Amino acid sequence: MTGLTRDYPWAKSPLVAAAPMRLIALSRLATEVSKAGGLGFVGAGSDVSTLESELEAVKKAQTDSPALSQIHDVLPVGVGFLLWAGEELLKKSLPILEKYKPAAVWLFAPNHADQLAQWTKETRRVTNGQSKIWIQVGTAADAIEATKLCQPEVLVVQGSDAGGHGLEKCAGLISLLPEVDDGVAAFAKQHGITKPALVAAGGIMDGRGTAAAVALGASGVVLGTRYLASYEANIAKGYQDAVLNAADGGVTTAR
Repeated sequence: MTGLTRDYPWAKSPLVAAAPMRLIALSRLATEVSKAGGLGFVGAGSDVSTLESELEAVKKAQTDSPALSQIHDVLPVGVGFLLWAGEELLKKSLPILEKYKPAAVWLFAPNHADQLAQWTKETRRVTNGQSKIWIQVGTAADAIEATKLCQPEVLVVQGSDAGGHGLEKCAGLISLLPEVDDGVAAFAKQHGITKPALVAAGGIMDGRGTAAAVALGASGVVLGTRYLASYEANIAKGYQDAVLNAADGGVTTAR
């Protein structure tokens, strides 16, 4: 867990991150999660029209936190992007990333694998490598390909229990995470590169799930659905009530 501790010195270990839920995870939620010793993400998704104002709000709120106010090199939150929007999204995002240098940039859903490499290269260029690259994957093959193309600092390994954007077909974390861990470790050793940290996502709701993920090889976890119940989530009351009252998630999650 040394890499995550170094990159996010305000965070506790194991790292708990709040997923970049589009339209829901905005500056308030991201800031409060980071203040509490985690890593909050702002969900830019495929539209960055309000991203600068959200990051400016984080910057202002940062001064109210004794821990976060000591962080000067980066903005102590991450930003998540859905890459299917294409070249225009990258073009609009780079000046914002250069200005604010979020601590992490989460990449998912490229139209083709080369997009991941392009985003990684350009993000590292405009932030001088200060914004660390997180890439979301749902299969062992995708994890190895992302490691080969981008050498990200973090792979977000999302299992089939996830409630947000994910793959149509993938395994649950209990089998997926060890396979990814073994495969990526072997690939990194073979090619003499640093193995990315693994952060687990998908169906993790409490300390039991976190402990299980760590036992399976993760250095941290991502929670999404759990944060829908928070006061800071930008979510309609009816939606929030439905989440709180839901049961049997495996049969009530829409795909």
